[in-house]
Formats: sequence, C-alpha cells, structure tokens
Amino acid sequence: MITSHAPYQQIIDTMFAEISDLQQVCKELEARKEDIRKLRKSFNRNNPEADYSQKHVCDAYMLLYYPFYIETVYRLLNTISTAESTVLEDLFGGKSKLTVSFLGTGPSPELLGTVGYLSKHHPKVVSLDAFLVDLNTASWQEYRTKFTIPMSEKYGDIAINRQDITCDLLACEQCLASQCAEFLGASDLVIMQNCITDLVTARNNAGNVAGFSFLDLFLKLRPGTLFLVIDLDYSGTREAINEAVAAVQSSEAGSLLCQSQHYEEYSPRIDRPECLKSLFDGSDGLIMRTSTRYHYAVLKRT
Repeated sequence: MITSHAPYQQIIDTMFAEISDLQQVCKELEARKEDIRKLRKSFNRNNPEADYSQKHVCDAYMLLYYPFYIETVYRLLNTISTAESTVLEDLFGGKSKLTVSFLGTGPSPELLGTVGYLSKHHPKVVSLDAFLVDLNTASWQEYRTKFTIPMSEKYGDIAINRQDITCDLLACEQCLASQCAEFLGASDLVIMQNCITDLVTARNNAGNVAGFSFLDLFLKLRPGTLFLVIDLDYSGTREAINEAVAAVQSSEAGSLLCQSQHYEEYSPRIDRPECLKSLFDGSDGLIMRTSTRYHYAVLKRT
C-alpha cells in the first residue's frame, strides 16, 4: 500500500495556480459543485456518460475521482507478487527500462501507482516508456502534463518517456493493424483500468455492432507480457471481466494468473486539504468518498 500521499493538494495548487487567496480558492471549488454533482450522477448509471471534451467535466473528474484511482494498480501488483511470487521478478527483474501501455487511461492516475510500486519493489527500473491511450487524449493531455507527470516524482525516481495516443477501443478493427499493434507488441505490461465494463456495455447496447474485442487486443501482445484488467464495482463488472478471461482461455493464447472472486476494497491514506470542505460539504449528497472497490483479473500471454 501507499502509506500516505497528497494528490489533492497538488491538484488544487495546480488548478488554481493563479489564485493566492485561500478564501478565493474555496469559492472556486464551491462553484464546481454542480459539475461534480452531474458527473457523480452519470457514474451512478450502469453506462456512465461523461463528455470529456469539456474542460469543466475533466476538472470535476480530477477533484472527484482521480486521487482514489492511483493506488489500485499498486495493490494489484502486490497481489500478483503474493499469488505468483516469481512472475513479476521474471518480468521486471534486472531491467532498467520497462514499456507499459495504459488503455482507456484518461488523465492516467494509475501511472502514479505503477511508478510507486516499481520504485519500492523493483528499484533497478529507472526508466519507463509509457503509452497513454484514450479516446479523449486531446482533452486529457493538459492534465497529464500539469498533474500526472509532475506528481510522478513524488511516487518514485523513474524517468517517464510518455507517448499520448488517441484510440477508440470500440473500433479496434480500424486501428489494430497499425498503431495499436506497435505499442501493444512492445509492452512488458498492459493495464486496462476502469474502462472494460463501459466498453462491453457500449458494445452490447449497440447490438454488438461496435468492434470492441478484448481478445483482439490480447493477441497483439508478445509472449510473457502481463495484461492487468481492473474495474470498479459496477453492475456488470464481474461479467465483463469474466468474458475477457473466457475469451483468452478458450483461445489458448494465454493463462489466467489470478482473479478476484469478490470485490476488493481499500481506504487510501490521502491527505485532504481544509479547503475541500467547501466542496464536499454534505449538501445534496456531496460527501468525499473514503474507499475504492474494484475487481481484477491478471492474464499472461503465452
């Protein structure tokens, strides 16, 4: 686990860098209540609908969700190390540079958890080629540049060579032959956090016309690569992950290393600045979350 960290303070300091008066910062946070309320309502549906092309929606995501999605991958890597003691050592051991693809990553909070884990448990890794893949890359690039990459220094001393890639995972058949095949085939580790349920739901709602196929992605990996699938405890999450696992196992292209049987839950030790009280004041259900529930599966390409 990450013992203690303060992503909220850096988010607030960066988001309101031109404001020096604390009371004014509180007023700016309070003005974002409606955006946060709408985003939370969207995520309460089985198929969240958020327009990340809008800056105010991205700001709301950073304040509402980002800090709570950093540590999940750190914990899952710990789980893998416990369940399969040699897997990560075989994958990371002795290497000074790794290549990791983050699919559907948005502003990439899971990059921080990955850096934190590698720095603590595999300190020989000093460089990371990170492919940050998302449909809304144009919107999230600013947040990666201003928030995630600078914050990574607080989680570990790893140089990050970042590549931002725009990719519609619902149209895999249109891009797997080009850019996706290249970065997936080069990856030591692939992480898909908090998006597989949305993808499967959107595909099913389209009558299977949409082209998302987990197996198509998996088959582009080179032997030995690990694929981590993580998603929140939504309706349909277990079914979506089970579908991905079944597809890989039936193809005999990979093996399942471990999978959650029920959701995992943790309460991250996140410092909460005093000014957040003006935002999460309990009105209309605006209460700061205290824990994260998630499901996972870890697959290895053979």
